Amino acid sequence: MECHNIKTALEQTPADIAEIIASKASEEDDVDYGQALFQEALQLQWDPQEKFGWNKVPSKNDPILEYERFPIYHVPEYWDRLSDIERVTFNRKASAYTISQFMYGEALAAYAAARCSSFIPGVYDKGFLALQVVEEKRHADVFRRYLLEALDGEVYPISTPLQMYYENLSKESRWHFLFVALHIVIESVAQAGFENMAQYAQDPLLQEIVSKIEEDEERHVAYGMMTLKRKLTEIPRSELEELARFAHDSLVLVSGRYFPEHAYRAVGFSKEDIDRISALSAESPSRRDFRKRTIGKAWNNLTELGLLGNSELPQIDALYEESGLTALMQ
Repeated sequence: MECHNIKTALEQTPADIAEIIASKASEEDDVDYGQALFQEALQLQWDPQEKFGWNKVPSKNDPILEYERFPIYHVPEYWDRLSDIERVTFNRKASAYTISQFMYGEALAAYAAARCSSFIPGVYDKGFLALQVVEEKRHADVFRRYLLEALDGEVYPISTPLQMYYENLSKESRWHFLFVALHIVIESVAQAGFENMAQYAQDPLLQEIVSKIEEDEERHVAYGMMTLKRKLTEIPRSELEELARFAHDSLVLVSGRYFPEHAYRAVGFSKEDIDRISALSAESPSRRDFRKRTIGKAWNNLTELGLLGNSELPQIDALYEESGLTALMQ
């Protein structure tokens, strides 16, 4: 089957892609829908070697993200202690930590997509997911290259929340549960993170990278939403409740704190200072707003799927209240 009325890959925007996917989802023939998705994904492949200007990496004296991005900037009693050189050092190390977590998140997404492809029955769904594995691996490789070339190879270990997320995924074999964890939770959170990084990046190369990756992620989320809407009409209420609990627990994990303690140690702050900065930043309006924006897309998508805010599942809303996510979103 040929795809009609599709712009060239260079002309397509994320909104175009979402519209294409939505229109195909409304077709009665799921085979045609799956094949169309697969063909569209093929059209949107890109080569990171050719796509980005790797000869324009920032120098070792350049900050990576705007200082306003970091909570310490909003605590003058600590920020004012730092010299200009120390501020750049802090910026680069904290940026390397954040980008390292993005790299691990993309590698985790590749692993989850591979598991989805193994368990989902449809042949064209398997094809789309196989391509997604390639795309997520490409994203991870691009972040790794950026760390090597722009940040002196400063790669930090995976955070505890992401490690726990990986362990949870490795125990699950139901494809629709994996879809929620991958396409609805971690991909939606990643989208928000990339939007935030594109907004605060001082390096044009990093802006290009995250903006391009964000386009892929938007397509992945749209595909997951359309596929799950069909599946969730088929499962019994007890399984829907189990899936909603799984979604809640997944969102709690990825919305956890990612605090670059090593960046603070590198510019001379003591453990007592770091503990206080951590506590102050956790309570700051800027940090609260950042967390709200980070989980907002996942929150809206879960609501649209009926896995949150469902009048037939009031116990799920109670879970969100107990974990503090409801208060965060208000």
